[in-house]
Amino acid sequence: MRIKAIVFDSAGTLVNVFRVIKDLDTEEYIYDTPSTYLVSEKNSRVLVAINEDLKTVFLEEGNELISSSNFDFEISCSVPSIDKKDVFKSIKRDKRAKIFEIKDVIEKNLSTTKSKKSYYGFGLILDILLKEKTITHVLSTSGDHFDNVPTLLEKLKKDFDIYIATGDTKKSAKKLAETLGVEEEMIFPLATPKIKEDIINELKEHYESVTMVGDGINDLLAFKASDLSILSTQQKQKIPEILVESVDYVVDDLLDILKISDFQLAFKNL
Repeated sequence: MRIKAIVFDSAGTLVNVFRVIKDLDTEEYIYDTPSTYLVSEKNSRVLVAINEDLKTVFLEEGNELISSSNFDFEISCSVPSIDKKDVFKSIKRDKRAKIFEIKDVIEKNLSTTKSKKSYYGFGLILDILLKEKTITHVLSTSGDHFDNVPTLLEKLKKDFDIYIATGDTKKSAKKLAETLGVEEEMIFPLATPKIKEDIINELKEHYESVTMVGDGINDLLAFKASDLSILSTQQKQKIPEILVESVDYVVDDLLDILKISDFQLAFKNL
């Protein structure tokens, strides 16, 4: 095993993501804001992935409540530490959000983006403190890895063990890893902010240095735990100022990571 490890977030970092989010209170569509940013605005919000394929969703009756469906829900990102059972109970309390709204954001996403897409995801944002209208947003994401990612990973593999820690489902994470040539045992799906932090701390017990590369507020704890933190702004999305202030480097192009490594600036303890 090499002495250096680098951990990447996926959506927004390795993957150029297009998002469609529907605010169920205002019925407005949001296109330029990461779902994790919306979650971070309130401590009671949770980002929940729907662990189903597109065919399964579109076979469901549109007027059925999401809370009445048999969808497999997984916690993707949350500010508080919350048990999956509590999330499920909160979803069941919702009497507003219907399956046709999930279909709506998926259709808008697929019809808007004409480019190649190998990455798909959909889910909802939940407010666990609300009594009835607990599902506040529904969302759909799609995209493909940035063009420069294969080149970056190929060069990094010479000196680094490469990991992917993502809030995406296991199916999505596995597909991305296969596409990029990352071994399955090196991926961590459904990684909440706390889990990402734990992953970094665990890897630090086995490597002399661990770098975290991410793009969103859900990477903040992992940034702070890592030996070196790199914020990627290649996605061109809203970036909280706290992220910029918390990292060692900000790169507009992922290939700029190679410049940091070449000049031996990548690791504080080497």
